Amino acid sequence: MNHELYHGLIVFHLFGFLNTQMFSAGLKLMVVGMLMVLLFLLLMMLFIMLIEFLNRSHTKMEAQRIQQERKTQKQNAFQEPVVPAAVLAAAVSAYEAERQKLFIT
Repeated sequence: MNHELYHGLIVFHLFGFLNTQMFSAGLKLMVVGMLMVLLFLLLMMLFIMLIEFLNRSHTKMEAQRIQQERKTQKQNAFQEPVVPAAVLAAAVSAYEAERQKLFIT
């Protein structure tokens, strides 16, 4: 067997072994990292559910208040705005006077 080829096989085998160790270490690190992220997200979900449970009475009161505001807004939307007759007459006469001034000049 050629000496250079034999030396190349030894080096390839040595680096292949090192790469296998590095690959397994990287795989372990990846799994541990993903588990940490999963546990963190689960913990966040639990805290959010706990806050939702503790604030349920406040949420119910807030929903009732919003519903009452919507009813009030709907009732007010159907009412026509009341403009005093004097204000309306003054606006019309000002408009007519401005219009007459434009026609004269």
